[in-house]
Amino acid sequence: MEDVSKIDDYLLKIKNGYNPLNDIDVSNLLDSIEKWKDVDLRVISDDDLSNRLLSIVPFYMASMSEITTQKIYRVRPLVEETRLTTKDEILYPQIEKINKAGRINNANEAVLYCSMDQVSPIYECKIKEKEWFALIQYSVKAKNKINLSNIIQDKMPDGLNDNGQLAFKIMNNFIRTEFTKPVGIGTEYLYKASRKICIDMFDLPDSDGWIYHSVASFVNGYNVALKPVSVDKKLQFDCVLICQLFKINDDKKSYNFYVKHKANKIIEDRLVYEF
Repeated sequence: MEDVSKIDDYLLKIKNGYNPLNDIDVSNLLDSIEKWKDVDLRVISDDDLSNRLLSIVPFYMASMSEITTQKIYRVRPLVEETRLTTKDEILYPQIEKINKAGRINNANEAVLYCSMDQVSPIYECKIKEKEWFALIQYSVKAKNKINLSNIIQDKMPDGLNDNGQLAFKIMNNFIRTEFTKPVGIGTEYLYKASRKICIDMFDLPDSDGWIYHSVASFVNGYNVALKPVSVDKKLQFDCVLICQLFKINDDKKSYNFYVKHKANKIIEDRLVYEF
């Protein structure tokens, strides 16, 4: 009963504006981050990894963002000007086709990775000049909203004292560094940390997915990763364009491309092209 009473008292303090960041021992926090450098992600178990992360970020830091009217974009690389033909090709991959991990998913776990702009997915998919790609556009279904957990916090929470502000900056920087590490051939094991951060620290009950800075687009854009159940319930297909990239402009925030085909309808799970 004493433990329950302590928990109730703690929750009441939180409700009344108390922020546990204010009482974090910053020295211990820095020691935990220093010890993190010895972690070998290739061999560490999931439980040990969770405990290591918990020693650095011992509670949820997530805030939420909403998508209601914004468009969401996905890019798929193509061989020449091949058309996508089925509904499955424009949504999240089927589980049996997911044979490797991503920044948030394990192998055999479905997540729909998209971006909040048209340029970031070009960088994410490493599309080069003269190459073909499918640009898929989605919107949120009427009377719905998509709730996303912010993996990296752009705004400091209210109610922090000097100690809390310092602890927040250290934790947020740790999460930013570990979650957004570039991953290439031979370093896929780094995704183990980013996924664990996402699932253990930012998988809130009412969240439809996650939003985070795009690594590939020089942090100029935002990516979203949506849970399949939320995609099915809340996301609407607008159109898919079969395109050829001409040039990414010098500002790195826009590009020129040629549209060969466009589909904006699905009939009996097949894409219907206007041209």
